[in-house]
Amino acid sequence: MNKILKMLRGGMQSHLIVADMRGIVIPAKTTVDIDMTTGYNKILLKSIEVSCRKNQDLRVEFFEERLRENSRYNSGNVTQEAYDVLDLPFVDQDGQQQMYLRITNLGSVEAEFDVEIRGLELK
Repeated sequence: MNKILKMLRGGMQSHLIVADMRGIVIPAKTTVDIDMTTGYNKILLKSIEVSCRKNQDLRVEFFEERLRENSRYNSGNVTQEAYDVLDLPFVDQDGQQQMYLRITNLGSVEAEFDVEIRGLELK
């Protein structure tokens, strides 16, 4: 195959971005803000998964700015896992290659949470 054609195709391929955090401990009936490193300022989000290691209710939101004033996503109240397939552009307004999450443990006991976000880099 022609080297130039091969390089062009390689440069046009999208690379899956996966950002994750494990073992986030949140007390019962508490909301915690988390700054999650993504490595990119612009992402086309494809999915978000937040799971609780106990069978209890939770709520997840994320924001494009550290002040967390305008929610870009809200899972609503769900039990044990929030998993959504998205096609949503995300731009870190602060330019820190972060996603600004807010997780609420709605359960009656402390629990550990795992977060995984998948997406494609936007130019």
